[in-house]
Amino acid sequence: MRESQYQSKVRAYNNHLERQRLKQNILIIKYDNSRNLNKIALSNAESPLHQYAKLIVSLVLKQNNHDFITEYRLNNGKEVDIYDLDDNNFIEIQKANFEKKLENYQRELDLGLVNDIFIIPLDDFKGNLNDDLEMVRYKLGL
Repeated sequence: MRESQYQSKVRAYNNHLERQRLKQNILIIKYDNSRNLNKIALSNAESPLHQYAKLIVSLVLKQNNHDFITEYRLNNGKEVDIYDLDDNNFIEIQKANFEKKLENYQRELDLGLVNDIFIIPLDDFKGNLNDDLEMVRYKLGL
């Protein structure tokens, strides 16, 4: 076998092992976080607008019969604002640095551990309940 073919097979096998390890980590995390299912975790460190936005996104998910976990923690220390269990999506509410936040979760997306990552800009929330609900439904495709 040529050296390049051998290296390709080794890389593929290592990627397979990494995917298996991460899937096991994700399953453990889902179990650990299950006590927070469909509950909204708010922090004093978050701005009132961020708390409001998290509330609106959670309300939209609940209205569409989706199960979710707020402040979802992964084994690698990363934390997601909202994890939609039904569609297997991460939802982040972000004021700035959208590309950096997307890069944080790119590995989970590439390995197929999460279907999609939605980053909703904090500036999109205007404080009007009906308009904000409609905007979140549109952005999440619900």
